[in-house]
Amino acid sequence: MSHKKCTLESIALTTLKPGNYFYSHKPDRELTAIAHYYSVIIKTERLMVINPQNCTIQKITKITIL
Repeated sequence: MSHKKCTLESIALTTLKPGNYFYSHKPDRELTAIAHYYSVIIKTERLMVINPQNCTIQKITKITIL
């Protein structure tokens, strides 16, 4: 039985080539677990995004495929 890939993260992890990257709102521990499930080696970086129009801050994660 094959596992259906329906999240942005699972699709990106299985289709992007090494050196490519994407961003996610999921924390790095969740992304590492997803990558381990698909046997993909990744590097994560925690980032803060500031919206200058309304002064809000969001935490995001940059995921680089190794």
